Amino acid sequence: MSVAYLYLTHQGAVVRRRGDALVVEADDRTLAELVSHRLDGLCIFGRVRLTIPAVELLLSRGIETAFLT
Repeated sequence: MSVAYLYLTHQGAVVRRRGDALVVEADDRTLAELVSHRLDGLCIFGRVRLTIPAVELLLSRGIETAFLT
């Protein structure tokens, strides 16, 4: 069993939901796209924004999320 955590440090990035995936965007480009069932946790550092649909997906999947400044 592997544990997958995503660490987001890119200031000004936005995390959006696309179907069953989370998409990380910044500077008008896609930085990453991950299917939610492969993600165990999300660590957010600084000015990273999550959309409401992305938060709903994280909560519904029980994905641990930490906001750090």
